[in-house]
Amino acid sequence: MLARLLHTAADEKALVNACKAMCYLTRQQHDLRPHPWRTQTIIDSGVALCLTKLLSHTSAQVQELTLVALVHLLPGEAQQTQRLLDCGLVQRLPVLLAHSQAIVRRKACQAVQRITTATPAQIEGVLAAGFAAPLLVLLEGADAITQENAARALSPTSGSEHQIR
Repeated sequence: MLARLLHTAADEKALVNACKAMCYLTRQQHDLRPHPWRTQTIIDSGVALCLTKLLSHTSAQVQELTLVALVHLLPGEAQQTQRLLDCGLVQRLPVLLAHSQAIVRRKACQAVQRITTATPAQIEGVLAAGFAAPLLVLLEGADAITQENAARALSPTSGSEHQIR
C-alpha cells in the first residue's frame, strides 16, 4: 500500500507522509545496517525505483526525506547497493549536491559517502559520474556541516590507489 501511495500521491502532504513512513521503515535499529531482508523487500517491491525517481520532485521536503530513506538502504549488501544504483541514483545525485537548501546537499553527500564505501566498481561508477567536482565545491564554500559531509564522501574507506588520486 505504501508503494502505491509513493507512486500515485498527487497531494504533496500525502507524499511527504509516505516518504516519512519510508524513512521509519528503512531506519536502522540497534545494529549499523538495516536487515538485508527488509532492504531486499523494498528493492523487489519497486519502492527503491520510485524513491529514486522522487529525487527529481519539486518539493525539497520530499527530496530530503527520499534521500534519508535511500541513505538508510545504501549500507545493504553489495548487490542491493548495485540494484539501487541501477535505479538511477547516481544520475540524480549531482543536481542535489548543488541544491539551494543545505539539508538536501548534506543528505546527498551522505548518499555519495555510502556509495563510496561500497565495492571498488561502485566507487568507480561514482567517480566516472563526476562527483568529485561538486563535492570539492562544497568543501570550499558550504557551511561547516556540509563541508564535513562532503569530506566524508570524498574519503572512500575502500578503493584503489587510482581512485584515491
